Amino acid sequence: MATRADFEVSWGDLDPAAIVFYPHFFAWADAAAHRLFRKLGSPMDALLVKERISFGLVACSAQFHSPARQGDRLRCRTTVAKIGTASLELEHVFRVGRRAVATVREVRVCMDLSDPKALAARELPTRVRKGLAASKR
Repeated sequence: MATRADFEVSWGDLDPAAIVFYPHFFAWADAAAHRLFRKLGSPMDALLVKERISFGLVACSAQFHSPARQGDRLRCRTTVAKIGTASLELEHVFRVGRRAVATVREVRVCMDLSDPKALAARELPTRVRKGLAASKR
C-alpha cells in the first residue's frame, strides 16, 4: 500500500531559474511521511504526546529527474522500502503526470523522547511495525 499526497507548486516554491528550489522536496517528503503514519492509524503527533516517541531523520537523499515549475501539480507516492529493528526507510517519488520529477529517500529512527536530555533509539512499537509491514506489500 502506497500513500499519495498532492502538492501544487506556487511562486514562493521557486528559485531564480523559475523551477522548484530543491529544499521544498524535502519538506514535501516530510509531509508525505506524516501522512503515511496518519493513514496507518499512528499519527506522529499522537505518538509524541501519548508514547513519547518520534521518528528522527538520520539520512536523506534526493535525485532530481526533471524540473517542476509554477502551477505544476506534483503527486508524491510514498512507499516503505525497508523496516529495521528501530528504523525504517521511505521512498517518495514525485511526478507531474507521468513525468518523473524527483525521488527522495529518508531513513528515520524511532527515538525514545521520555528524557529529552538522553535521546536514544528504541525498537519500533509492535503496532507501528505491523502497520508499516502491511503497507510494504
